[in-house]
Amino acid sequence: MKITHLVLLTDQLDTLKVFYSETLQFAVLEENPSSFKVQIGDTILEFNQSTPNSKPFYHFAMNIPRDQFLEAKRWIQSLVTLNKQEESDEVYFKNWDAHALYFTDPAGNIVEFIARNEDQTKQKNSPFNARSVINISEIGIVSTQVKTLARGLNNLGVPNAREGNEFFSPLGDVNGLFILVKKHRVWFFSEKKAVFYPVRLSIKGIGHIHFNEIDQFQYFR
Repeated sequence: MKITHLVLLTDQLDTLKVFYSETLQFAVLEENPSSFKVQIGDTILEFNQSTPNSKPFYHFAMNIPRDQFLEAKRWIQSLVTLNKQEESDEVYFKNWDAHALYFTDPAGNIVEFIARNEDQTKQKNSPFNARSVINISEIGIVSTQVKTLARGLNNLGVPNAREGNEFFSPLGDVNGLFILVKKHRVWFFSEKKAVFYPVRLSIKGIGHIHFNEIDQFQYFR
Protein backbone atom coordinates (compact mmCIF):
# COMPACT_ATOMS: atom_id res chain seq x y z
CA MET A 1 0.00 0.00 0.00
CA LYS A 2 1.64 3.22 -1.13
CA ILE A 3 0.40 6.55 0.21
CA THR A 4 0.93 9.05 -2.60
CA HIS A 5 -0.77 12.08 -1.04
CA LEU A 6 -1.61 12.78 2.61
CA VAL A 7 -3.70 15.80 3.63
CA LEU A 8 -3.78 16.96 7.27
CA LEU A 9 -5.05 20.01 9.14
CA THR A 10 -3.09 22.47 11.28
CA ASP A 11 -3.65 25.66 13.23
CA GLN A 12 -0.01 26.65 12.68
CA LEU A 13 0.30 26.71 8.91
CA ASP A 14 3.12 29.23 8.57
CA THR A 15 5.16 27.68 11.39
CA LEU A 16 4.86 24.20 9.89
CA LYS A 17 5.79 25.45 6.44
CA VAL A 18 9.03 26.81 7.86
CA PHE A 19 9.65 23.62 9.86
CA TYR A 20 9.15 21.14 7.01
CA SER A 21 10.73 23.26 4.26
CA GLU A 22 13.57 25.02 6.10
CA THR A 23 14.35 22.97 9.21
CA LEU A 24 13.83 19.52 7.67
CA GLN A 25 14.51 20.75 4.12
CA PHE A 26 11.73 18.97 2.24
CA ALA A 27 10.99 20.57 -1.12
CA VAL A 28 7.93 22.84 -1.29
CA LEU A 29 5.71 21.93 -4.23
CA GLU A 30 2.93 24.46 -3.77
CA GLU A 31 1.84 27.07 -1.25
CA ASN A 32 -0.96 29.59 -0.77
CA PRO A 33 -2.50 31.43 2.21
CA SER A 34 -4.49 28.37 3.31
CA SER A 35 -2.24 25.39 2.52
CA PHE A 36 1.16 24.10 1.47
CA LYS A 37 2.57 20.89 0.02
CA VAL A 38 6.00 19.32 0.48
CA GLN A 39 7.54 16.29 -1.19
CA ILE A 40 8.55 13.57 1.26
CA GLY A 41 10.09 10.77 -0.77
CA ASP A 42 7.32 9.27 -2.88
CA THR A 43 4.58 11.01 -0.87
CA ILE A 44 3.15 14.51 -1.05
CA LEU A 45 2.37 15.86 2.42
CA GLU A 46 -0.19 18.67 2.45
CA PHE A 47 -1.26 20.78 5.40
CA ASN A 48 -4.46 22.84 5.24
CA GLN A 49 -5.48 25.60 7.62
CA SER A 50 -7.87 24.30 10.28
CA THR A 51 -11.02 26.00 11.51
CA PRO A 52 -10.72 28.53 14.35
CA ASN A 53 -10.28 27.11 17.88
CA SER A 54 -9.19 23.73 16.48
CA LYS A 55 -5.71 22.45 17.30
CA PRO A 56 -5.32 19.29 15.20
CA PHE A 57 -2.49 16.86 15.71
CA TYR A 58 -1.72 13.48 14.19
CA HIS A 59 0.70 10.59 14.27
CA PHE A 60 2.43 9.68 11.02
CA ALA A 61 5.60 7.80 10.14
CA MET A 62 8.24 8.09 7.45
CA ASN A 63 10.13 5.10 6.07
CA ILE A 64 13.90 5.55 5.97
CA PRO A 65 16.52 3.18 4.50
CA ARG A 66 17.15 0.19 6.72
CA ASP A 67 20.92 0.72 6.72
CA GLN A 68 20.74 4.40 7.67
CA PHE A 69 18.97 4.42 11.02
CA LEU A 70 21.99 5.64 13.00
CA GLU A 71 22.83 8.26 10.36
CA ALA A 72 19.22 9.41 10.33
CA LYS A 73 19.17 9.62 14.10
CA ARG A 74 22.28 11.81 14.17
CA TRP A 75 20.81 14.02 11.42
CA ILE A 76 17.41 14.54 13.03
CA GLN A 77 18.94 15.03 16.50
CA SER A 78 20.83 18.02 15.13
CA LEU A 79 17.50 19.60 14.17
CA VAL A 80 14.94 18.57 16.81
CA THR A 81 14.67 17.02 20.27
CA LEU A 82 13.74 13.34 20.19
CA ASN A 83 10.80 12.04 22.18
CA LYS A 84 11.55 9.54 24.93
CA GLN A 85 9.73 6.58 26.40
CA GLU A 86 11.09 5.10 29.62
CA GLU A 87 14.28 7.16 29.14
CA SER A 88 14.93 5.70 25.67
CA ASP A 89 14.89 7.80 22.50
CA GLU A 90 14.60 4.85 20.11
CA VAL A 91 12.89 1.47 19.94
CA TYR A 92 13.26 -1.87 18.18
CA PHE A 93 9.96 -3.51 17.19
CA LYS A 94 10.61 -7.23 17.19
CA ASN A 95 7.31 -8.10 15.49
CA TRP A 96 8.08 -5.69 12.65
CA ASP A 97 11.87 -6.16 12.65
CA ALA A 98 12.23 -2.40 12.58
CA HIS A 99 14.01 0.40 14.43
CA ALA A 100 12.18 3.68 15.10
CA LEU A 101 12.52 7.09 16.71
CA TYR A 102 10.00 9.85 17.31
CA PHE A 103 9.87 13.64 17.50
CA THR A 104 7.13 16.25 17.77
CA ASP A 105 6.74 19.02 15.24
CA PRO A 106 5.75 22.60 16.22
CA ALA A 107 2.03 21.87 15.81
CA GLY A 108 2.15 18.80 18.06
CA ASN A 109 2.21 16.11 15.38
CA ILE A 110 4.01 12.96 16.54
CA VAL A 111 6.37 12.08 13.71
CA GLU A 112 8.22 8.78 13.42
CA PHE A 113 11.27 7.72 11.45
CA ILE A 114 11.18 3.96 10.95
CA ALA A 115 13.84 1.72 9.35
CA ARG A 116 12.31 -1.60 8.40
CA ASN A 117 14.69 -4.51 7.91
CA GLU A 118 13.04 -5.60 4.68
CA ASP A 119 14.14 -4.77 1.16
CA GLN A 120 13.42 -1.18 0.22
CA THR A 121 12.85 0.16 -3.26
CA LYS A 122 15.12 3.18 -2.87
CA GLN A 123 18.90 3.11 -2.77
CA LYS A 124 20.86 4.47 0.16
CA ASN A 125 21.80 8.15 0.01
CA SER A 126 24.91 9.10 1.93
CA PRO A 127 25.12 11.10 4.06
CA PHE A 128 21.51 10.97 5.26
CA ASN A 129 19.38 14.02 4.49
CA ALA A 130 15.78 14.90 3.64
CA ARG A 131 16.12 13.28 0.21
CA SER A 132 16.94 9.95 1.88
CA VAL A 133 13.39 9.58 3.25
CA ILE A 134 11.53 6.96 1.23
CA ASN A 135 7.88 7.89 1.84
CA ILE A 136 5.20 8.48 4.43
CA SER A 137 4.43 4.96 5.50
CA GLU A 138 1.92 5.28 8.36
CA ILE A 139 -1.00 7.47 9.32
CA GLY A 140 -2.86 7.14 12.59
CA ILE A 141 -6.65 7.07 12.37
CA VAL A 142 -8.58 7.52 15.63
CA SER A 143 -11.81 5.58 16.10
CA THR A 144 -14.34 4.49 18.71
CA GLN A 145 -15.07 1.34 16.67
CA VAL A 146 -11.68 0.06 15.57
CA LYS A 147 -12.81 -3.40 14.43
CA THR A 148 -15.74 -2.04 12.43
CA LEU A 149 -13.59 0.58 10.73
CA ALA A 150 -10.96 -2.05 9.94
CA ARG A 151 -13.55 -4.26 8.24
CA GLY A 152 -14.69 -1.33 6.11
CA LEU A 153 -11.13 -0.74 4.92
CA ASN A 154 -10.66 -4.47 4.35
CA ASN A 155 -13.61 -4.27 1.95
CA LEU A 156 -11.69 -1.70 -0.11
CA GLY A 157 -8.81 -4.15 -0.50
CA VAL A 158 -6.64 -2.98 2.41
CA PRO A 159 -5.44 -6.13 4.22
CA ASN A 160 -4.72 -6.56 7.92
CA ALA A 161 -0.99 -6.19 8.51
CA ARG A 162 -1.23 -7.88 11.91
CA GLU A 163 -4.05 -9.27 14.00
CA GLY A 164 -5.88 -6.34 15.56
CA ASN A 165 -8.22 -5.83 18.47
CA GLU A 166 -10.73 -3.24 19.69
CA PHE A 167 -7.94 -0.86 20.74
CA PHE A 168 -5.33 -1.14 17.96
CA SER A 169 -5.31 -2.48 14.42
CA PRO A 170 -2.64 -2.02 11.72
CA LEU A 171 -3.79 -2.39 8.10
CA GLY A 172 -1.70 -2.39 4.94
CA ASP A 173 1.95 -3.40 4.54
CA VAL A 174 5.48 -2.12 5.18
CA ASN A 175 5.13 0.46 2.38
CA GLY A 176 1.99 1.98 3.87
CA LEU A 177 -0.13 1.42 6.95
CA PHE A 178 -3.29 2.65 8.57
CA ILE A 179 -2.72 2.59 12.32
CA LEU A 180 -6.24 2.42 13.74
CA VAL A 181 -6.36 3.28 17.43
CA LYS A 182 -9.08 3.63 20.02
CA LYS A 183 -10.00 7.18 20.95
CA HIS A 184 -8.05 8.40 24.02
CA ARG A 185 -5.41 5.68 23.70
CA VAL A 186 -2.05 7.28 24.49
CA TRP A 187 0.21 7.56 21.45
CA PHE A 188 3.50 5.66 21.73
CA PHE A 189 6.48 7.87 22.64
CA SER A 190 4.07 10.59 23.69
CA GLU A 191 1.83 11.62 26.57
CA LYS A 192 -0.92 12.67 24.18
CA LYS A 193 -4.24 10.87 24.05
CA ALA A 194 -5.53 10.05 20.59
CA VAL A 195 -8.17 12.46 19.31
CA PHE A 196 -9.89 12.31 15.92
CA TYR A 197 -9.14 14.96 13.31
CA PRO A 198 -9.98 14.70 9.60
CA VAL A 199 -7.55 12.95 7.27
CA ARG A 200 -7.59 12.65 3.49
CA LEU A 201 -5.23 10.50 1.50
CA SER A 202 -4.62 8.88 -1.87
CA ILE A 203 -3.39 5.31 -2.16
CA LYS A 204 -1.81 3.95 -5.33
CA GLY A 205 -4.05 1.34 -6.96
CA ILE A 206 -6.90 1.88 -4.49
CA GLY A 207 -8.06 5.49 -4.73
CA HIS A 208 -8.88 8.37 -2.42
CA ILE A 209 -10.13 7.93 1.15
CA HIS A 210 -11.52 10.79 3.24
CA PHE A 211 -11.94 10.39 6.99
CA ASN A 212 -14.07 13.48 7.63
CA GLU A 213 -15.90 12.18 10.70
CA ILE A 214 -14.95 9.70 13.38
CA ASP A 215 -15.71 6.05 12.49
CA GLN A 216 -16.69 7.01 8.94
CA PHE A 217 -14.94 7.40 5.62
CA GLN A 218 -15.73 8.23 2.02
CA TYR A 219 -14.09 6.41 -0.85
CA PHE A 220 -13.44 7.80 -4.34
CA ARG A 221 -11.78 6.10 -7.30
